[in-house]
Amino acid sequence: MKLPPSTLLATLIAIASVAGAVLYTQKAAKLTSSSPELIQKIAALQKQIDILKGENETLTKLQVNGAEITLPIVHYKFVEKNLGLTFPKHVKARRVDNELLAESVRYRYTQQFGMNGMEMRKYAFENLGIMPPNQHLLNQLAIAETAGAVAIYDSSANEILLSPEFDDENLLHTTSIIKHLSIALLELNFPLSDDQKTNLTDDGYYAREAFIKGRASSIAQRYRNITAFKGGHTKQFKPNEEAKETFNSLPILIRGLATFPAIHGKTYIEDIMLNNSSVFPELYQHMPRSTATIFAKKMPLTDPTTDPQKLRKPLAENQNLSTQLGQIFTILYLRQLGPLNDKNGTNGTKSNTTELHKKLTSDHLTITQRQKEYTTTWETNWETEADAQAFYKLATELSTIPERKPSVNRLGNQVIIAFIDIHNS
Repeated sequence: MKLPPSTLLATLIAIASVAGAVLYTQKAAKLTSSSPELIQKIAALQKQIDILKGENETLTKLQVNGAEITLPIVHYKFVEKNLGLTFPKHVKARRVDNELLAESVRYRYTQQFGMNGMEMRKYAFENLGIMPPNQHLLNQLAIAETAGAVAIYDSSANEILLSPEFDDENLLHTTSIIKHLSIALLELNFPLSDDQKTNLTDDGYYAREAFIKGRASSIAQRYRNITAFKGGHTKQFKPNEEAKETFNSLPILIRGLATFPAIHGKTYIEDIMLNNSSVFPELYQHMPRSTATIFAKKMPLTDPTTDPQKLRKPLAENQNLSTQLGQIFTILYLRQLGPLNDKNGTNGTKSNTTELHKKLTSDHLTITQRQKEYTTTWETNWETEADAQAFYKLATELSTIPERKPSVNRLGNQVIIAFIDIHNS
């Protein structure tokens, strides 16, 4: 059984006290006996005491940094009222250091895809040119989500983690609390089953993230507008230039994935609400399973068997990765080329390539191993051959950038980007 820090700290202090008493007794006995066995015992006890002291110091810091903070009950009530839901259990809040904020983000990804799964994605994205080489995918995702953040919802512990900079008199900080309480309320009321987690593709994961965080962002904006109108906060917002600079230094893929919920997820929900007389609770119960649904701004399919992006295909015996990336990865992959202007057009008009990702109908990313040969393949399928040809041309241009270049081939409506890696070790 895992002891809480307070209990464990008290236990360690007690053990240290006993060990100290034993050490004192044996040191006294040394006056009458200086046997090698006694000397070894004293040395061992001293080592144990030093370890206990170190653990005591660490736990003391945890108790100080991790102290629970009582959030105003009106925050919980505001979120419940605006989402039309109730908290099935209490969500705590505690102040932690920034590293623990980042660790909670990393844990969420590894909990969904596994540590090996994240490493395989890093390997695939770099080989196919989806992101630059020599990048640490997991760490950069954590940096993107925590740069300048004052709160993160840790679903594994059902806690709102607050950064050392959190200030409850700062309107933007309390707005962040509302956002993450909204995320918590949605995840607690509509959790994924174990089977759903197993079958969730990358495309499905980011569609769900976009919906939940997008809805939470809408609630937070409403809170900010109401509170600002009332004049309840006196402190003015000062832009965090260092956090902005850190975020802007990250690869396009990382930045795009991090901002997808607040930009596209939020506008998706707001547009759906404007164009449909009845949205909730149906939209909660049938959240989007594909980023294509988010981009198209359509109500999700209610029948999962008709959704081609729903399931992550099971790994074959010789596969290390099998998933779907969807339209979100496609657009971020293409954005590495910069603004996609129509080079053959007139009057500076943009070509349809700016909306090309919306023509993707399905895709499949795999890493297959045959002895020492690893083949990374991204199969993409398009509405028409013209769409496939347009993507083929752009992917061919992108494939010339990496030092180790992937191949790009088209057959009808399908474009395949592949990379073969032979390990000689």
